[in-house]
Amino acid sequence: MERLAAADGIARAKINLFLDVIGRQSDGYHRIDGVMQSLELGDPVRVCFAPAGSGIHLQVTGGGDIPVDSRNLAWRAAERFLTCSGLGGGVTVLLEKRIPAAGGLAGGSSDAACVLRLLNRLAGEAALPPSVLSSLAAELGADVAFCLESPDGAMRTEGIGTVLTPVPPLPACTVLVANAGEGVSTPWGYAALDERLGDYAAGRQARAERFAALLSALRAGSLERVAASCFNIFEAAIIPVRPRVQELKDRMRAAGALVAMMSGSGPSVFGLFRDRVAAESLCCAMQREGITAFVTVGRRPWGSAPSP
Repeated sequence: MERLAAADGIARAKINLFLDVIGRQSDGYHRIDGVMQSLELGDPVRVCFAPAGSGIHLQVTGGGDIPVDSRNLAWRAAERFLTCSGLGGGVTVLLEKRIPAAGGLAGGSSDAACVLRLLNRLAGEAALPPSVLSSLAAELGADVAFCLESPDGAMRTEGIGTVLTPVPPLPACTVLVANAGEGVSTPWGYAALDERLGDYAAGRQARAERFAALLSALRAGSLERVAASCFNIFEAAIIPVRPRVQELKDRMRAAGALVAMMSGSGPSVFGLFRDRVAAESLCCAMQREGITAFVTVGRRPWGSAPSP
């Protein structure tokens, strides 16, 4: 069978409906518990494979100063795949950045996961079995594992973020995502959180009860109950040093968002709206001010009720 020369996909952004840190391991990794939800918002990705070629070539448009070498997670995903599969040839990755970088939306991780999926599609007999592909994703990063396993819904994330359990997706609503340009690296965010919260034991029981309420709300399909239960522990450490996060949250709530919260380690903020017109109006106002903003919806498994 002739091997395909190119494949296209979309690397989906994610938001954290709930993100708690429950402790730190001896190896320095943090143990988390929460729910990630994938979005329609995403980066278009094309992967081209040339059996007679060599090396990895990454081209990025719309990404500002995003690196196009081994510092880029998508590049490293291609390298790891070629090494693990034994596939010989050259790989070109064409990436159009729409997800804000260093924004808590898993843009880089999703790009890497998409590269893995597309290369596996192109690999023919050298394609990796799902279990090996999942292990490869987890080695690249915890969010890569989620982005590989759940581009179309929600997952509970445990351990260091690689223990994944499907949960019902976000009930139908409009999602406004905004980023005022204050980047936050994940390692820096965790360091700030460690300094502020120590061993994470204080308030853990209350957070666990709130998380249980979120899972119950997702099972019931109640957007109002979901909104009332959302939580992100990183807000306590990030908002004091990224004050525009609170500004974006306040504006979304004033415009009618049922909840407005930071995603991941920030600084992107998302709001859940019943009223799409209100979300679009605020999005346009923010864009006129130079704020990166998008109106999107949550991804849902095939066959489930569509979002508005």
